[in-house]
Amino acid sequence: MQLPILEKLKGGEKFDFETLADNVNQTEEYWNWWWTEKSGGGTEMRRPEVISDDDPILIKSIDNPTADFRNYTQFYDRFIIRLIQTGYLPSSSCTRTAFREQVHQVMRGCSVKLTGQPHLIFTGGGYGSGKTVKLQMLADSGMLQVEMRHLVGVDNFKHFIP
Repeated sequence: MQLPILEKLKGGEKFDFETLADNVNQTEEYWNWWWTEKSGGGTEMRRPEVISDDDPILIKSIDNPTADFRNYTQFYDRFIIRLIQTGYLPSSSCTRTAFREQVHQVMRGCSVKLTGQPHLIFTGGGYGSGKTVKLQMLADSGMLQVEMRHLVGVDNFKHFIP
């Protein structure tokens, strides 16, 4: 399939998120091509080219004056969609400051007061090693008297990245 940005993607050209989001079929076609052709045909795992942190195509979200909840919602995590639908987050754009305050309110509302001594639970391990899953299993079994909404960690906060 020959599509306008597909060949450019194959050639290594970079595009901003909006361009890729507006061309989902071509972006998916690129990933299909990459996994079958460029990655070694699935026989070995290789990383795609990584955009360096100082590349001008990247925009630090902290530098964006607003958090946009109107556009490209099909790419949002279902957790953030639920927060928008239930009114915990705005359904339109808001300033970054207002967005941060909304996130703080959501997280503050998830706290729990445990009986007895204060509890602090540390987990360690690499990405994908199962830290959050283990805590969820302990909470589900009743061995840990909290719910996932009471836990603060990267797995909980990553859902707030629009």
